[in-house]
Amino acid sequence: MAYTLPVSGYFTAKAINPDEPAWSMFMETIGRKGRARIQVKSILEYENKIAGKFTGAFVAFRTNSV
Repeated sequence: MAYTLPVSGYFTAKAINPDEPAWSMFMETIGRKGRARIQVKSILEYENKIAGKFTGAFVAFRTNSV
């Protein structure tokens, strides 16, 4: 997490949807291999200003339905 402004009260965190090619690749990979990784960006807003940014890689595993 990279903070650009101090936060001393209520804030909002927002995740930004991955672009369509990245999402399509994620869905194709999880369908084919049963697991996939995707990068998600998020921002932290405080007093209507961007106070922080985060980019993380997330992994999903397909489970067998019962």
